[in-house]
Amino acid sequence: MKILLVSDAYYPYPSGVTEYVYNVAKYLRERGHKVDILTLHYDNEKQENDVYRVGYCKFFSLNGTNVTLPWGLSISAEIKKFLKEKRYDVIHLNGPFWPNISHFALKHGKGPIVASFLSVTSNFTHMFSPLYKALFHSINKKIDIKIGISSVAIDFIKPFFPGDYRFIPVGIDRTRFNPNAGFYEPMKTDNDTIKILFMGRLDKRKGLDILIRALSKLNGRINYQLFVGGNSKNRQKYEEMARKLNVKTKFLGFIPNEYMGKVYSSADIYVSPAKGGETYGIVLVEAMSSGVAVIASNIKGYATVIKNGYNGILSDVNPSAFANAIEQLAINKEERARLRENGLKHAESIDWKKIICEIEKAYIDAIAMQGREV
Repeated sequence: MKILLVSDAYYPYPSGVTEYVYNVAKYLRERGHKVDILTLHYDNEKQENDVYRVGYCKFFSLNGTNVTLPWGLSISAEIKKFLKEKRYDVIHLNGPFWPNISHFALKHGKGPIVASFLSVTSNFTHMFSPLYKALFHSINKKIDIKIGISSVAIDFIKPFFPGDYRFIPVGIDRTRFNPNAGFYEPMKTDNDTIKILFMGRLDKRKGLDILIRALSKLNGRINYQLFVGGNSKNRQKYEEMARKLNVKTKFLGFIPNEYMGKVYSSADIYVSPAKGGETYGIVLVEAMSSGVAVIASNIKGYATVIKNGYNGILSDVNPSAFANAIEQLAINKEERARLRENGLKHAESIDWKKIICEIEKAYIDAIAMQGREV
């Protein structure tokens, strides 16, 4: 099949949606399909084969994080021309909300259309869902098959895009994330030091402040080192907080893709103290697949990934609760090993090589719904 993936978020912008699009393309190509990606222009972008760009990406803050915003008066016309010049067997959209470029690809696209929904915003936006449905019903009804990556994502999006959904979780690349990925030298410590990892954009809702405060309660009780992978304008604030609270922290900065697996596999405990706004928890599965014990916030999105006490620990979202959970795992090597083994089993169940077959099946069904043949 000749397939087009459409997404505002893509490299060099680091996000779960970016990783989703990259991996869907990668594994579809491995199965012999021709895959193009349509995305936005970004600062510091690299030219890639089969990646096409329109408009420009600007950022604004929503739900405690940076959100991409398509910028350019001619985006709709550019996408219309692009789709007219290139013919695809299937168009796979990601979050086709107006004014995302997936919305305009839906508007101008012809033929089988599949849409994935990965992200959520604040629940207050639901008050606008009746208006949104009325304004864009004639466009949105063109979607043949809708995919939700979790029950949280599906529940959020249904008021805007009603109808049936297929639950297809995000997969994990176990060739990239595994216990044998190697050691990341900047994380070298004394042998008895517990290496605690935080990975992600340093946005407010990701909760790094909670983790720093939690570890400050453990000073003198456990021998730890916190490693922070990721960057944002908030980095200096967190560095200052760690210094003031005497939390032994090393900020690793932006982690290139080729080192991500090593960073995870070099840690003993992965902690994600997100405050909300998560539909799934890709970072949790990446850590599990890398053989790392996971502690995460007890929020809806993360609870779809972690079975508390089996493949990870779910903690109340406050410093004291996280401190208790970290201390328990730090002093109990056997418990870390048990969570590690169960996490590896969970990661194996959602290997991208399995998940991509479900997405491919959605494409085949969408084509059949249009009365066409594969």
